[in-house]
Amino acid sequence: DSKTDYPAACNATETILLHEATMDSCAESVLRALRQASVKLKAGPRAIELGLLTAADAADSMAIEYGDLTCLVEVVSDMDAAITHIHEHGSSHTECIVTENPDTAEYFQQRVDAACVFHNAS
Repeated sequence: DSKTDYPAACNATETILLHEATMDSCAESVLRALRQASVKLKAGPRAIELGLLTAADAADSMAIEYGDLTCLVEVVSDMDAAITHIHEHGSSHTECIVTENPDTAEYFQQRVDAACVFHNAS
């Protein structure tokens, strides 16, 4: 919903960071749902390295705001790597974490520098 409802919105999803521990449990279902919604997927280096997407899907940049039905997918090793990625490549506008762990959500929300930081929102 945060990508497909209005992809040109300034708070639409542009990058999805997947924790490497979720590769077996949810990565494929997330990508399948995005593809079924006609979202074009671009790959970060780790997503290619781990075989989630192919080199043909490689993103030109890790900091593009597509403004259409295109989304970057990258894999991170841990929360701090995700936060570093966001600080290096994000827009500082809107960030969101999807997790069932409230401690993880709080850690994220306290450390990400963005105008809006959400937990389990679309």
